[in-house]
Amino acid sequence: MQIPSHTDQRLPATPQVSSPPAGPEVVAMAMERRPGLTPLTLFLVILAAWVLLQVQLVLILALLSILFATVIERPLQHLERRHIPRGVAILFIYAASIGGLILVAFLVAPAISDQVRTFVAEAPGQLRELERSWSRSRNPFLSGPGDQLLERAIRAIESPPAPPQEAALGLLTGVGGGIFGALALLAITFYYLMEKALLRRLVLLEVRPESRARVNRIWDDVEAKVGGWLRGQLTLCLIIG
Repeated sequence: MQIPSHTDQRLPATPQVSSPPAGPEVVAMAMERRPGLTPLTLFLVILAAWVLLQVQLVLILALLSILFATVIERPLQHLERRHIPRGVAILFIYAASIGGLILVAFLVAPAISDQVRTFVAEAPGQLRELERSWSRSRNPFLSGPGDQLLERAIRAIESPPAPPQEAALGLLTGVGGGIFGALALLAITFYYLMEKALLRRLVLLEVRPESRARVNRIWDDVEAKVGGWLRGQLTLCLIIG
């Protein structure tokens, strides 16, 4: 009986592992596999841009409402500490704000009216002097088109033309749109302030439990800082006039 020797045993062949391609080749392969801008992607981008353009007024009103709510949040908290219901406190702040604007308008309107009358009375004479100076100028631009432009301005101030019907309609539409926007702003702000606690809870539920306290603290800090800065700017505007 023949015993096989160790020399007759052969080890299995080791499979050859191909080395990975070089760096530039890897980059080239990745770029080849990267999907480009497909027609469907382009269509979705254009559709999203169109939707944003259509709802831009709503987005602007929502943003302004959040900013206005941030401004009146501190006075609202003071009223709530006096056991005034939140809804009543919001309406009280609305009434005080509108009343303040009306009072400022009544105080400023006489000064603006005086300035307009002074301008209408004095501007033609000053423009006449400037016109005579330009007509004697050696500059062809001043003595030609400039002199004619001053003459038209003087006639427009002394005898202003009646506004066309389209301008009156546009003014009426603009005033109506402004009133509607202001009412929508107040309504959105009211509902945001009434449901802000619920909205905050919904947002915090989407955050990891260990991060909720930090997110809530950041929310309060941002609201306090932005609200304080906006209230300061409004106060400066009222002081400076």
